[in-house]
Amino acid sequence: MDDLASRDLAYDSDEMKAAYQYMVDMMENGYFGGNVLDTDAPTEVSAFKAGNVAMKWDGSWFIANEIYGTDFYEKVGVVSFPYGDESCKGYAQGGASDMFFVSQLNKSEEEIAASVEFVKFITSPEYYAGTLWSWKKCL
Repeated sequence: MDDLASRDLAYDSDEMKAAYQYMVDMMENGYFGGNVLDTDAPTEVSAFKAGNVAMKWDGSWFIANEIYGTDFYEKVGVVSFPYGDESCKGYAQGGASDMFFVSQLNKSEEEIAASVEFVKFITSPEYYAGTLWSWKKCL
């Protein structure tokens, strides 16, 4: 994790390619449903609340906003999201809103390259150092 964050490990390294392949294998084995890109947030919530899926990865606000005060509340438990090894235990596992994506659909090579550079910038230590400073100011 630290090697990836410090850029000592590249996103296209053999280690990362193995992680991506693991996710592809899980998708191809149906662990994420028929098509992971076809499910929007309201559909996901409805499926969970209907008891059609075993778990939902979300924050504590989901319980407060969607479940608390309903009969379903008594059937829901909360656990920490699993982590790969002990070194990752303290890291937030994130979610879809914590990820950045670059679409190649109907985009020029120049637009794709600029998007990749922007993602590199907003995930850089320098960028986060600046945002951390502004967050501390607001506390």
